[in-house]
Amino acid sequence: MTKRTLVERPYCSGTLTKSGLMGRIRSNIRFMSVKWRPRSDYLKSIRRPYTGPDKRKKWEYQCQHCWGWFPIGTKKNPQFQVNHIIPCGSLQDWGDIGPFYQRMLCEKEGFMGLCVPCHQVVTNEGRG
Repeated sequence: MTKRTLVERPYCSGTLTKSGLMGRIRSNIRFMSVKWRPRSDYLKSIRRPYTGPDKRKKWEYQCQHCWGWFPIGTKKNPQFQVNHIIPCGSLQDWGDIGPFYQRMLCEKEGFMGLCVPCHQVVTNEGRG
């Protein structure tokens, strides 16, 4: 029988680890960035009316890597995503919050719209 190591849970009345808390903070900053005005303005600058067969879709967006046109898609099946030109990095400690926040909530020039396959390519290139 192996002995389980207890992880310290100093946050939220003893229910959260440090990584759990940082994950919640990161998630909330990302959620807030979806409604960030410069991000919305950027998306407006690279869209055109959707001309495909699905009448529920209104806009399609141009990938800045392959230059193809894609609808946003759904949360479970995205087809187009907004990427940060300068990677936001990780959020692992209290000192990371300010820089992460600043990179996540950048101005319009800090975004790049990519289809899902190109987003993966650009992300992998960035990781080197």
